[in-house]
Amino acid sequence: MMGDDNANGVPKPGLSEIEIEEMGYSKERGLDLRMRHPGFATLVNELADLFLEEGAVNVLEMQAYHDEAGPLTVTIQRQLGKTPMQLLADVKAEAALLREQCSTLLTALIDITEAQSPPIVRDDEWHEAVDKALCAIEDARSNDA
Repeated sequence: MMGDDNANGVPKPGLSEIEIEEMGYSKERGLDLRMRHPGFATLVNELADLFLEEGAVNVLEMQAYHDEAGPLTVTIQRQLGKTPMQLLADVKAEAALLREQCSTLLTALIDITEAQSPPIVRDDEWHEAVDKALCAIEDARSNDA
């Protein structure tokens, strides 16, 4: 059974045409629902073509607007690739590791400088530079929290 015609007189496929082929749930994947509908194959092919035409490697986001639903974001992701949130988590983890390494290096540099015999005389610029670097590391840490 077809739905109502759209403004162009073209019949719109109705929800009654959706066939549920398989449904399951797992903790790893969540709800897994496989459906068949006349519009799905066309939609998937058009989105895959757009993904390839745009040169997307992993994720493609598109903005859309619907008169009743308002602004929407449509995201397509390669199944084998990472989600935008997974990529963000990777970047945050790498940034935290780099900040930790910078902090360790600055601490070691201060210790080496203070352990010199005779001690290396540090001028105000040296103290100021070390203080700024340590403050920047602490600020970055607090921004990630």
